[in-house]
Amino acid sequence: MERETSLQMACTSWFKYTFKNILYWHTANERKTSLARGAKLKKMGVLSGVPDIIIYHKEQLYCIELKVGYNKLTDNQKEFLDRAEKNGAICKVIKSVDEFIGFCNINFRHSKYYRDKNRNRNK
Repeated sequence: MERETSLQMACTSWFKYTFKNILYWHTANERKTSLARGAKLKKMGVLSGVPDIIIYHKEQLYCIELKVGYNKLTDNQKEFLDRAEKNGAICKVIKSVDEFIGFCNINFRHSKYYRDKNRNRNK
């Protein structure tokens, strides 16, 4: 399994458990397809460069692109993130699970949907 795929699975698994009711998704754009099917998908609105994880919370859009090692953003990813930021999204390139957890704790920890595994221990 690719390292970036493993990173994405680890991040979404943690997020799903920790922030159970916050809306997030991955748009599966990395499929292989015929030229005809690719043209049809493009006409249907499929965009190249869509971030790996998109989170929508309290009327705010968060776009997270995951990269491992020396991987860099593609031109399409740079363009998408730039357009998203210009439209009010918070965009971040993340390189590790720890960095993802830190980003989420800063942005979502005070949400009523935050599941703190230690919250009910001392009651």
